[in-house]
Amino acid sequence: MDYLDNLKYKINNDIDSIEDKILRRLFKKLMMEILDSKEIELKKYNS
Repeated sequence: MDYLDNLKYKINNDIDSIEDKILRRLFKKLMMEILDSKEIELKKYNS
């Protein structure tokens, strides 16, 4: 049973790590899109 518990713990940690990476990428992508849209607004405003 100890082996299975360790395995579950490791798998959960791996999943958490993967989720963190995915969330970080999504956040980065979202920020870039927001910045791009702000940049477009500024260009329109300054034209």
